[in-house]
Amino acid sequence: ATLARMTQSVAIVGSGGIGGLLAAVCAATTAAANTTTTQETTPIVVTTPRSARRITAEGLRLTSPLFGDSTHQVRAVTQLEEPVDFTFITVKQPHLTDALRTIPAEYAGTVIPLLNGVDHMQVLRAQFDSLLAGSIHVESSRDQDGTIVHGCDFVRLTTSASLPPLFDARVTTITTPNQDELLWSKLAVLAPFALMTARYRIPLGEVLETRRQELEEVVGECAAVSVACGGPDTSSDAMGLYEKFEYGAKSSMLRDIEENRPTELDAIGGAVIRHAAAHGIIVPAVGRLVAEMEGII
Repeated sequence: ATLARMTQSVAIVGSGGIGGLLAAVCAATTAAANTTTTQETTPIVVTTPRSARRITAEGLRLTSPLFGDSTHQVRAVTQLEEPVDFTFITVKQPHLTDALRTIPAEYAGTVIPLLNGVDHMQVLRAQFDSLLAGSIHVESSRDQDGTIVHGCDFVRLTTSASLPPLFDARVTTITTPNQDELLWSKLAVLAPFALMTARYRIPLGEVLETRRQELEEVVGECAAVSVACGGPDTSSDAMGLYEKFEYGAKSSMLRDIEENRPTELDAIGGAVIRHAAAHGIIVPAVGRLVAEMEGII
């Protein structure tokens, strides 16, 4: 017997490395749906006029070791003008204010921000009634011709409440109800990687070779702030995780500097410093890196 299909409508705000990847995977899930599928996902990409024109004309191109190479036709708009069930916010912190103007609260449904850092939650809570914490672990970027380049063989999406199956089953979905644990488990590992690679303009492998002691100091400071804020102690896990990265791995903050884009220095390094101060924790290594970067970017 044919099963009734339940449509879940999804808006994805931003069409960069993260937003473009999620939109392509979401579109592929929809295309693969058939009469025995109980779940269908319809993505709408909310993006800049230039990106919306390109996606409408050329489709959304993805190259991925996990999902293969493909092009997807998705709806690309500059303003959300109809209600959806879920809205994923994938823009970076410097672009959040502009992005929020494109998603009226009455249309947004349940909002899941995937920004780095922790302080965006307070801003979003003031605007949206239904809000989940979220984070994504993946390496993905958009190249100059608009192709989404998925640079690893995994996508791990963590949210503070369980979601219906919106994406391909190869997207690992995790539920972590504690918001502080969810957000700090990423920030405390991301911040040392981002700050060290961006400050010295070198890939992670070179950081490990030439500046390991400083990296370990930054890891320890970030872990201490995480614990004080209700997150996990990442001091032992972070270095082991970095060792598994490719030698040439670059943080998105370093890529932003190389391409003269606004950085997430405040959302990442600034957040660690602010929350450290609130708990009376001294973070000299993080403070030095942020201060030096503020002087050169």
